[in-house]
Amino acid sequence: MLGMTLVQMGSSKHALPYLQRSTELLENDAEAHFQYGLCLAREGFIDEAITALELAISLDPQHADALYNLGVAYGYKENGEKALEMFNRALEIQPDHLLAGNGRKLIEGQDIH
Repeated sequence: MLGMTLVQMGSSKHALPYLQRSTELLENDAEAHFQYGLCLAREGFIDEAITALELAISLDPQHADALYNLGVAYGYKENGEKALEMFNRALEIQPDHLLAGNGRKLIEGQDIH
């Protein structure tokens, strides 16, 4: 997929339209929405990334990486409660998810939820 190649080459900005198109062509593909959400977040479109990641999770509720990244996006929006919820959900699915575990520790350590 061209969009993923562009992301790997460090050109997220140029990948966005290709990844968006992939979500249109593969509207029921959680991974397409996940990759699009990640790219949106990299480019600073946090609200749009949240929408894409939420859609990915609605299509695949067991997608631990999407849950983790949604938690990160909520963290950027300073919503510690939602971030913690997403990290915990990721850890329920994948207890050894190191990044989600670290995210939870960070939120709990800041006591912002």
